[in-house]
Amino acid sequence: MASVSATTTIDFEGMAGRLLDAERAVLAKGSRAILAFIRSKWVDWEYKTRPVNAPRNVSFRAWTSTLQTTEAPYSLVVANDARGYATGLPYVAYVHRAGDNRKYYTVLADEINVEILPGMLAHFKTEFQKAMGPRERKKLRSRGTTERTRFMRAR
Repeated sequence: MASVSATTTIDFEGMAGRLLDAERAVLAKGSRAILAFIRSKWVDWEYKTRPVNAPRNVSFRAWTSTLQTTEAPYSLVVANDARGYATGLPYVAYVHRAGDNRKYYTVLADEINVEILPGMLAHFKTEFQKAMGPRERKKLRSRGTTERTRFMRAR
């Protein structure tokens, strides 16, 4: 299979329980920004081997995101499980630009890690620190401090 999935996990010391609305809003906004960024770049593909009447922009429309905000570690998952016209199999992990051997999802992941995630995580930390003041959260479990982004080919 050649689907792709990117997972960003957020797990700061002292975080537990469901995210507050302001914190969740940061992740939701980041999710929309990542999808908009991908869609702005996922254009101008050539369809050399497809029949004229075959669907176009299937993988463009297949980008999705999911938030997990009920307990730490919190996550934002961006995925694409587009299926090929002829085979019915996932293919996005094989997509590349003409003349470039790099898989295009890895190019986008690198750009997202530089252009979007640092600002999103900094904003999230700010909202988290604001919320830590007067209001205490219900602590579900203890965690260490980690920030991880992984963009991988799904199997």
